[in-house]
Amino acid sequence: MKTKNNQLVTKDMAIGGVVSKYPDTTEVMLSHGLHCIGCHANPMETLEQGALSHGMDKKEFELMLKEINTLALNQKPKIISNKVTISKTASDKILELSKKEKNQKAVFRIQVVPGGCSGAQYVLGFSEQLPDDHLILADKSKVVIDPDSWKNLRGSEVDFIDNPEHSGFKISNPNKKSSCGKSSCGCH
Repeated sequence: MKTKNNQLVTKDMAIGGVVSKYPDTTEVMLSHGLHCIGCHANPMETLEQGALSHGMDKKEFELMLKEINTLALNQKPKIISNKVTISKTASDKILELSKKEKNQKAVFRIQVVPGGCSGAQYVLGFSEQLPDDHLILADKSKVVIDPDSWKNLRGSEVDFIDNPEHSGFKISNPNKKSSCGKSSCGCH
């Protein structure tokens, strides 16, 4: 629903509401210097209050608001799948790591735990499968996710990156509302 002046997002909307409805606008806010979106911002603070209280001048704020609206108007709604996808590269790495695991009953676990600047972080490792775990069979590897973590990971894609700049698992999570400038988590 459009508001005045064909804007979906207005200066008096709460930061938390804007980010929740249009998650991709976080990148615009970060690019204009509003860096505390996920870490310290009061989600009830309006866009204008947040920007001006963090030193942004009116002209910069108007430019940011215009970019936010351009993005919001062109943003397609995200459809979040009920599954977690494991890439072939990640599956191969999990299989390689599982062959080195001493406990033969252990399976690769992905868990979301409190912490990090966005309020959650990923913990990856081996442990025994529990009865209420979600089991993902990816090629020849097995991945388990506990029910609470599953709620946060639905629709995510797990990949393994190995290049000179970065080596580790990468989780692209559409449920993640905001971060400190990172779009995914790399874990070794």
